[in-house]
Amino acid sequence: MLLFTVPGREITVRRIKADSDAAVLYVRLFRQLLCFYFPHRTAEVSRKRKERRKNLKRYLLIGLATVGGGTVIGEAALGVLETCS
Repeated sequence: MLLFTVPGREITVRRIKADSDAAVLYVRLFRQLLCFYFPHRTAEVSRKRKERRKNLKRYLLIGLATVGGGTVIGEAALGVLETCS
């Protein structure tokens, strides 16, 4: 017997011999129960993941602009130095 405790409730899932359709039904039911009792966690995780991606993209673009700008300035400086000598 498997026992899952959810705040305020206790859910007991018994191991039974069943066909695959019943097993799929039980898995879907259990997933719905988890989504019902813990919706804020999934939304919070989703929000944090989206924020993390946004920050990663931002800093990657800043780094790319820095490298690209430095390359352009460096090439311009080399071009000026070559014409001076």
